[in-house]
Amino acid sequence: MSITWLDICLGALGLFLVQRILDKKPLGRLPPGPKKWPLLGNMLDMPTSKEWLTFAEWGRTYGNCLT
Repeated sequence: MSITWLDICLGALGLFLVQRILDKKPLGRLPPGPKKWPLLGNMLDMPTSKEWLTFAEWGRTYGNCLT
């Protein structure tokens, strides 16, 4: 049994993918929003109807996330 270059490349790729999955850093700055609850997050804040009205209000309250 011998280790080939393909084995080394696939192993390195596997380690890279595992590291990327386990890395919990956000990719960028998250937009502002309502305060999160422990374990639930913002699940209770999400609207069930006329979502655009709630999101527009959040935009006025927390500012524009595109700046």
